Amino acid sequence: NEANPPQEIPQSRVLRALGGLLRSNVEHESPPAGAALSTGPDTPNLLAPPAIQSELAAAVTEKVIPLKGDEQALGQTAARVIELSAVHGTQREEEVEPRTDALDQPPGVESPLSDVATPAPPDGSMQPDTETDDDHNASQETVDRTDEFEADSTHRGVDTDSREMLFPGKFYLDHFGFDYMPFNNTPDPHFYYPTSKHEEALSRMVYTISERKGFVMISGEIGAGKSTLCRTLLAQLPDWVKTALITHTHLDATQILRAIAEDLGLDAGDLDRYDTLKLINEYLIEEHSQGHVVCIIIDEAQNLSTETLEEVRMISNLETAEDKLVQLIIMGQPELREKLAQPDLRQLRERIIIQYHLEPLSLAETVDYINHRLLVAKPAKELNFTRNAMVETFRFSGGTPRLTNGLCDNALLTAFSRGDYKITPSLIREAARDMNMEPRMGGLARLFRRK
Repeated sequence: NEANPPQEIPQSRVLRALGGLLRSNVEHESPPAGAALSTGPDTPNLLAPPAIQSELAAAVTEKVIPLKGDEQALGQTAARVIELSAVHGTQREEEVEPRTDALDQPPGVESPLSDVATPAPPDGSMQPDTETDDDHNASQETVDRTDEFEADSTHRGVDTDSREMLFPGKFYLDHFGFDYMPFNNTPDPHFYYPTSKHEEALSRMVYTISERKGFVMISGEIGAGKSTLCRTLLAQLPDWVKTALITHTHLDATQILRAIAEDLGLDAGDLDRYDTLKLINEYLIEEHSQGHVVCIIIDEAQNLSTETLEEVRMISNLETAEDKLVQLIIMGQPELREKLAQPDLRQLRERIIIQYHLEPLSLAETVDYINHRLLVAKPAKELNFTRNAMVETFRFSGGTPRLTNGLCDNALLTAFSRGDYKITPSLIREAARDMNMEPRMGGLARLFRRK
């Protein structure tokens, strides 16, 4: 009827449904395009799960899309599938949830066409009251296929009762028996590993605060552990040390002052730069009169503009005749040192009493670092993270803690997916390929950095 054409269904949806149909063939591999898709007495019994029958019916049997050539053959095959499975597939529908993954739907989400009624084939050949041997075999194949899918779903972590995907992290923990995820890239002081480098940097920050020295700068490459070091310092400070931590540093001079005031618990409101600085100064004087120390920590300080860094210097000028009213710790990547070397920042550079640069871990430190994090995570099951795998991790990470975490986490995930408990160099190399990483350390460089 040209006056009332049927609503057209996107052809891509039909092809997805037909793809699910072909994947449902339990006796034959997918045939080459066109050749084995014709229908006839020798056509294999391809079974479509009930969830896609209605979509096939609406798209093919009612001819809502044009069919020609190989598409016509697909249409005839789909009609044959509907004919064979409509009778016996519906009796399974109440027992088994629809296999929605064949339609690229997430677990628990119905197909958009799941409520479309399945029409009878146009030739009227379907006989709902009779059962042929082919029909019986088709029904049994549907049952077997469903059981196989449920078993596979259980293996992949799918709850076949609720069809809700369980988070892989839980299986990761359960597989190895961890109390915590051992290699999360978060600045968790619980996992802080006190290498000689990190302890040196930490002691310099503590000295600056306790002796009211005023200004310290800690630099290091990306992922060297600066943020973890900062959080570890905050966790160890006594109550009489009041702190402000600034981690978002794409700020202008006025914004940095307001951010500091807010983190100290002050209401800067709509104050301008001068009044905000005055508010901070009054707070510092009050805290000093009570015997408290105020420490401002600025992480990712390499992002600060020259003007903003000058405003930070102005804060460091707040002092009494005897003591500095505020202790400033700026942390950043090597670009921070390059920026401070500029002539127009000479006054700020001269105020920095202590500087320290965090170097990457050595091979021995990397091995100890991995073992430390595994020990803190407390694996309840036997996990064999071989030393050779740790050496391979160092070869790719170059001793950078963040990259070490990423490689180890990916290797553990791969081992979990395969049901293994042994981490080998090959798993580390596979993780490195997944992360698009190249070796950072060759044989000679590794020998020179063993200690």
